[in-house]
Amino acid sequence: MTEYSSLADIYRALPIEEQIAFMQGLDERTKARLKYDWRFYSRPEQRPPEGDWQYWLYLAGRGSGKTRSGAEFVLERVKAGCKRIALVAPTHDDFDKVMVNGDSGILSCCPPWNMPVYNESKKSITWPCGAKAFGYSAEKPERLRGPNNDAAWCDEIAAWHNNRREETWDMLQFTLRKGENPQCMITTTPIPVPVIQDLVSAAKSGDPSYAITTGSTYANRANLSPKFFSSIITKYEGTRLGKQELDGVLLDDIPGALFKYNDIHANRVERVTSNLSRVVVAVDPSGSDEVDFEDNDEIGIVAAGVAAINGVDHYFILEDASVQGGPKTWANQAVSTFIKHQANLIVAEINYGGAMVLNTIKQADAIVKDNLLVPCKKITATRGKTVRAEPISLLYEQGRVHHVGKTEKFAEVEDQLCKFTANGYIGRGSPDRADALVWALSELIGLTTPSVGVLKAKI
Repeated sequence: MTEYSSLADIYRALPIEEQIAFMQGLDERTKARLKYDWRFYSRPEQRPPEGDWQYWLYLAGRGSGKTRSGAEFVLERVKAGCKRIALVAPTHDDFDKVMVNGDSGILSCCPPWNMPVYNESKKSITWPCGAKAFGYSAEKPERLRGPNNDAAWCDEIAAWHNNRREETWDMLQFTLRKGENPQCMITTTPIPVPVIQDLVSAAKSGDPSYAITTGSTYANRANLSPKFFSSIITKYEGTRLGKQELDGVLLDDIPGALFKYNDIHANRVERVTSNLSRVVVAVDPSGSDEVDFEDNDEIGIVAAGVAAINGVDHYFILEDASVQGGPKTWANQAVSTFIKHQANLIVAEINYGGAMVLNTIKQADAIVKDNLLVPCKKITATRGKTVRAEPISLLYEQGRVHHVGKTEKFAEVEDQLCKFTANGYIGRGSPDRADALVWALSELIGLTTPSVGVLKAKI
C-alpha cells in the first residue's frame, strides 16, 4: 500500500466527527482539488493494482462503481503521458451515454482545469495536453484495424456482441503497441463468456501480465440510491446469480447441470428477426386457491415462439411473466401475456390444484377485446421435472434456444434452469419459472399430448 492510499484509508477510519473537522480545516483550493482526487476517495479494489501488468480485469457487481473506476483509469493514463487511448463499448450508444457522458463517465470525472473536448461525430476526446481517446463499438471490430494505442479501457465486455466479441478483443490487442508498457483495463459484470474466462485463467496461472480485482454492490452502497439498492437486492440476493450480479463472482457451471449459463448467454439475442410461426404461453400454477395473497407460491408464466432459420427450427423465449398471487392475479397475467405476444395457445399444467385452471382463465377480468377466444390446453405431468427438462436442455446445447433481451429480464428463470442436474433440481423451493419454460418448449416441439379437444375460453 502506498503512503497516499494509507492516508486515505486512515481518513476513512476516523469517526465522522473527525472527518468533518479535517475537511473544515482545509482551505478552499485544497478542497476543490481533493474533490477530483480519485485515489483519496476510491476503494482499494478500484485502484490500479501493483505490478507490471498489461491487462487489468475488474470484475464487479451491479452499481459497484465499475464505470467510475474505468473513467478514472483513463484520466490517470492521460496524466502519465499516454497520447492515444482506445475506449471500447458494446455499442456506440453505450460509448456516448455511459463511458463519456454518463454520471460516472469521463467528462463527469474530469476536473475543470483539465476538461477535454468531446467530438461526438468523430467519437473522439481531446485533452489540453494533446492526449486523445477514441471510441469504438464491439459491433464493428474492423474499425480497430490500424490504430496504435498506448492504453485502452473496455467496458462491459460480457455485453459485447456475442458473434463479434472474440474478434473485437483480438483486434484491440493488436493496437496496444505504443509506449513501454501499454495497459488495458476491462470493467465488466463477471458473466462466464470465453474472453473473461481466458483472462481469469491467465491471471490465476501467475502470469504477471494479468491482474484481477473484484468489487461488490454492497461495497458501494453509500453511493447508491436506497430504492436502487433495495430493488436489486430483492431481485438477486440469495440466488446463484446474486453471487455474480451483486458479489462480482465469476460463476462456474454446477457439475452435472443440464443447462449451462454460457450456452444460454452465448445464444442470447436482442430481438427476434425471423417470423414466428407459432407462439405459446405456458402456465405452471401452484396448488393454492387463495386470492392474491403475498405468500402464495410463485406461478410460472413463460411465453415462447418458434421460427425456422435455414430450414432448422429455433426457439425464442420471449418473456418470463411469472407472478406471485392467487388465481385472479395469475389468470389475468396469463391472458395479458397471451394478448401481448399474439400467442396461439395457452398451455397449463394441471397436476396440483389445477383442475379449475381453464375455468380460472375464463373468469379472468383482464382488459381484453370483447369476445376474445383464448385457446387453452390442459397438460398432465406423467414424468419427473428432470426427465421433462432433458430434451429441452439438448436444444440449448445445440444453440437453438434464444432468450430475447438482456440478462436481467430472465435472471430468475435462468437461475432455476442452471440448478437442474441429472440427479434433480438442487435449488430452493419449486422451479415454477423453469417448469413453465420447459412446458412452453415441449409444446412447441410436440412433446406434449396432441391438441385434441382444446378448450376455447371466451373472455
